[in-house]
This record gives sequence, C-alpha cells and structure tokens, in this order.
Amino acid sequence: MSARQKEIFQRNESLLIGAAALLLFMFGTWDQPFVNFESRFAVFMQEALRNGLSVFPTSYGENYPDYPATAFWPSYFIALFLGHVNKFSAVLPSAIAAACTVVLTYKILEPTSKIWARMAVCFELLTPFFVAEARSISLDQMVAAITAWSFYLVYSAGIGNRRAPIYYLPLLLILGFAIRGPIGLVIPAGVVTIYYALNRQWRTLFIFGLLAAATLLCSVCALLALAHVSGGAEFVRDVIHMQVVGRMNDAAPTGFFYYFTSSIGNYALVYPVALIALVLIAVQAYTKSISDDAVPLLLFLSGWAMVVMIGLSIPETKKIRYILSAIPPISAIAAYVFIDGSNKAAQVFSKFLLFVFTFLPFFLLLGLFFAHQQAAKKHPEIQVAWLGIVIALFFIQVLAGIVAIKVNSREWRAPALAALAALSLWWVNVFCVGPFNIALRDNRPFVLQVEEIRKQNMAPLAFYRITKDGAAIKYIVHLNHDVKPLFFENLAQIKNAEKPLYLLMLETTYKQAGNLYALSDKPILRGTFEGEAILLFYVP
Repeated sequence: MSARQKEIFQRNESLLIGAAALLLFMFGTWDQPFVNFESRFAVFMQEALRNGLSVFPTSYGENYPDYPATAFWPSYFIALFLGHVNKFSAVLPSAIAAACTVVLTYKILEPTSKIWARMAVCFELLTPFFVAEARSISLDQMVAAITAWSFYLVYSAGIGNRRAPIYYLPLLLILGFAIRGPIGLVIPAGVVTIYYALNRQWRTLFIFGLLAAATLLCSVCALLALAHVSGGAEFVRDVIHMQVVGRMNDAAPTGFFYYFTSSIGNYALVYPVALIALVLIAVQAYTKSISDDAVPLLLFLSGWAMVVMIGLSIPETKKIRYILSAIPPISAIAAYVFIDGSNKAAQVFSKFLLFVFTFLPFFLLLGLFFAHQQAAKKHPEIQVAWLGIVIALFFIQVLAGIVAIKVNSREWRAPALAALAALSLWWVNVFCVGPFNIALRDNRPFVLQVEEIRKQNMAPLAFYRITKDGAAIKYIVHLNHDVKPLFFENLAQIKNAEKPLYLLMLETTYKQAGNLYALSDKPILRGTFEGEAILLFYVP
C-alpha cells in the first residue's frame, strides 16, 4: 500500500468500518421469514403499508399503545419503494443504526488510540447478541445509536475545547422519544448528564437538565394528545400504562441485579472481559501507573455504562435488549487491556485473549461437530450447509494462523486477529445458528396450509387460548391481508359464537380441555406452530 493510499484509508477508516458492519448486518436477510418478537413489528409495517401511516402502529386494525409509529416510518418508506414488506426493508433501519453505533464507538476512541478504537469495534462484533439485534427489527439498536451520538457530541466538544452542544442535543432526545417513547429520551439524556457531572461542568449540567426535562415534558404531552386524538381517553390510559406504569410495576419482577448477572452470558464475550478489565484498571489506578490520557475517558465510559445499567434496573420490567446502549462503553473498557502497556496483568490477559481470537475458528469447528450430532438426532428434517461452514472456518483458521505468525505490527496484529475471530463467529451465526433457529420457528408453511383450506370454504378464524399479542401475531404476520380473528378463552365463548368458523389450538391445550363443544374427534389439519403441535378444527 502506497503512502497516498494509506493516508486515504486512515482518513476514511471509520466509514469503511461502518460499511463493512452494515454489510455483515444485512447479508442474507432478503428472503428470511419473520420469527419470534420481530413478528409484531412486521405486522405494524404490513398494516401501515396496506392502510397508510398513523401516529401509533396498528395490529388487527387497532392502535397499539406501547410504541410511537414513527419508529417504523423508515421501514414503511423502504417497503413502499419495494412494493411489499420483507425482512430486508424491516431490518435495514436497525442495521444502519447498529453500523452507526460501531462508527461512533470508533470515533470516540480514535483520538486517544487507533488500536483501542479498532479493538472496541471488534468486541462489539464479537458480541452475538449485538449482531443478532442488528440483523433483526430492534428499536433498542436505534436508541443505542442515538445514545452513542449524544455522547460523541459532548465528548468531542470537550476534548476539542468547543462550546457544549446542549442547545441542539434536545433534537436527538426528541428523535429518541419518537423511536422508543420515554425510555428513548431518558437513556441518552442520562448518559449526557453523567458526562457533565463527572466532568464537573455544573452550569452546563444545570442548563442541559432543564432542557432535557422540558423536552421530556413536551414530548409526553404531545404523545398523550395524539393518543387522545387516535383513541380517546381509554387509549390514553393504555399508553400511560404500557409506556410508563407497566414498566415500573411488572407482574414478574426479575430483581435489581438482573442486568449485572445475566449479561455475563447474554453479552459474552465483551461483558465478562470488561469486568476483568475494570478490576485491572482499578488496580492500576490505585498504583497510579495508568496513563493520564486514558483516565478521563475511562471514567466517562464507566459512567455511561453504569447509568444505563443502573437506571434501567429500577423498573421491574427488564429485557436484556434494553441495555444495548451500554455495549459501546463496555466494548471500549474491554478493549483497554490491549493498549495498557504498563500493567503486566493486563498484558498477560491480552495475550490470553489473542490466543482465544487466534484459535476461535478451531474451537467453533469442535463445537459444530457436537452440534451436528445432536441436531441430526433431534431435528433430522432441518438441513444446514455443514460442509460449507466447516470449509469456511478452516480457511479463516489458516488465515488467523498466518496473521499470528507473519504480522508483527502492534497496530494491526491484535485487531486483525480479533476481526477474524468476529468473522468466524458471524459465519457460524449467519449460516448455521440463524437458519437452524429460523427453521424451528418458521410458521409460514403451516399458515399457508390453513389459509388454503379456508379459501375453499371461507369462515372466520379463531384462536383458543392463544394470546392475541403473542403466538397469534406470529400467524398474522404471514398473511397478505388484514384480518380480525376471534379469541376464545373458555368453552362458553365457543358455544355462543357465530358459526361456522375455523378454530386453532395447541394439541396440549386440546388434551387438557377434553371434549370441546361442537368439535369433532379429529382435526382437519395437524401441524407445527412455534415448535409445538397445533390442531385446526372446523366448527359448523
């Protein structure tokens, strides 16, 4: 590479990293079916494409109070251009947001150390949950991007001795609110607040606090006013419950320390490494051998991660995806062990991590061998391109070996090995784990069978003890027209309903219920839905 080419690469390195990340996040999504939680969001987009945009998303033709519809508008316009909603159009905004998060992570750390920035990006890509959310419909990825953007603005202004950007930060907060409701505003506002507090910029903190509070108040008032216009006073109460009260008082509390303990597995490898790195950093700070340039940034990053994890631990409702906004600082803290040249313990730990990165393709090959044995026994009907995956991992392992032996540059050796490890993990997830899980949860074949039967003798569709916002939505997502099915919870409702109708129920439910009113002993169709046996009855 010539000096001129090297200069161009270094100047555009963050953009190249973002483009590569976006390609990884979007690869192979075009024809994938909607499964699991993303089915609900896909239905929102499908109904918007059929019926037009609205302030709140709709399912079954009814307003849904948990999210503003503005979060789905970008996917709507992409689908409008394509002519239909598919996985590509639905996922693209989340993938772009995740790629922006990766770029911003790099930009935050680059002024201090390029190696640090590159390793932090690699740790993000080595986090399967982060990549999986980037390849799905994830509002929390969008909030994470807004949070990283907010921190980057205030931090870059601080190190550049520029005026604090507090007067246009509310625009980002409004965008966060439009995507995720109050939680989408509170998370980035909290991160900016902790930055100013740790930096002892009390006057700026006070002004920003007032602006953030005013923005939140105005946004909530606007949301409730629009809710009243959309559905009246009852819908306003639903919005308040779903977006505020219901999150604070969950019926199944998970405990205050849920995020701190569950993240060890859910956010591996980055979270466990970050915990060890924090211990090493604390020891180094105690001995006063830590780099003065790194101390403020490490403090700000720790504050960022803590305000997200502690703040979201207060509500009873906890989902591991809610703390995606903490992934950038956690990745940066984990990556610090690779630039800490004065700490012998950190050097030993970084060498151990390099060993793991170097041989991760081989470890994955061993894991695939056992996974193939189990999959062949339990699910022989699911076919995965095992041979192609093995060949690809073999070549990645060879390349990693070459890099480990031939590349001596401190600037590139560790990032290259980490990037190859991330590529091997991505390959397994995209070509093996992902397709296998999708095959297990793909309800489309059964739905098409049911709809073909219904075409021959049209009658309403009903679900018995199948939740409206749960499993049923995973049926509706595979239809290309609006439908308002019936939902029954007891036998009396079936008895009193207008006939004829088609009734769907899980086989376990049928066996527990015994003889149901007006049902024949034999269903007209038996299939698999959400990995369980399901029955279709015709009730004349």
